[in-house]
Amino acid sequence: MWHFSAEDSDESEAPRKRGPSAPKPVEFHVVDLQAGNKEWHAGSGGDMMTFPDQCPKELPAKEVILLGKVLFGRQRFAFEVQELDRRPAAVRRILKRAEDIDEARFGPSDFGFGHGNSGDKGQRGLSWLDAWKACNLAEKHSIQVKFQDIEKVDVCGSEVTLVLSKAPQCYVKPEGEPAVVNMEVAKDITGGARSIKFRSTDVLPDGFEKHTRLEFSKVRPMVAKQSPRMDALFRGEVPAQPVPTPARKRKSNPDESGIGKKQRADPSKVSDDISAPDGSLLKQAVDQYPRLVLAAENLNLMKL
Repeated sequence: MWHFSAEDSDESEAPRKRGPSAPKPVEFHVVDLQAGNKEWHAGSGGDMMTFPDQCPKELPAKEVILLGKVLFGRQRFAFEVQELDRRPAAVRRILKRAEDIDEARFGPSDFGFGHGNSGDKGQRGLSWLDAWKACNLAEKHSIQVKFQDIEKVDVCGSEVTLVLSKAPQCYVKPEGEPAVVNMEVAKDITGGARSIKFRSTDVLPDGFEKHTRLEFSKVRPMVAKQSPRMDALFRGEVPAQPVPTPARKRKSNPDESGIGKKQRADPSKVSDDISAPDGSLLKQAVDQYPRLVLAAENLNLMKL
């Protein structure tokens, strides 16, 4: 089945907030990553897996891929972690998971598009293309740190440590979903880490095109230019605190402050100031005046 999903974006992990002047996200190479007590090291391991095809290929059974990003529009760093498993059982599991997702969304299909017909792979074996699809569909995590949550930056050669005021935000691309889907908010996989340490390198391994990932030494001045806070932290200085915007004073309401408020006469005193003969209609009206005023006030029918 074809996947109909959101357009791929470096900012797909969260709603876009890129301003008109914010540069596009940039990527930088990461070889080691530590978030709290969790550690990842980029590279491959395990036996080499041979996938029969027109041109048989050998691929490592397991591989860890690390990637650093700067999301300028969202003022944050993002560290992506993807652990690949190319062993036959893992490849079949991932392809089956993708097939189940497709069928749940669009219904079963006999056209053989996408990841279909995974049931017979145990009979005919797996191809290099199957292994490539499984890598694309494997689970991927993104650990994101806002610039405003970074309190200190220590740089020692190619190693950078970010000291945080709060735990990073974590996102995930679930297993079975293609790489182009938006990531989902996920449980913190760092255990509430208060520091992120990563090691970059200027020497990119074989297979990586240099124009797709910058050296972190080139990314750093770009970050400093876009964020005064990060510029100060990279120089070992205390960043300036934002000046709070003073609250606007509300115009005083004459009815609330009493200034300029017309003083109202006491109805009982008004009736005392009016003289009228006993038993006259005027005397009766004067006597009834205070009671009528109070009744009108209670009904909000009269304002003095």
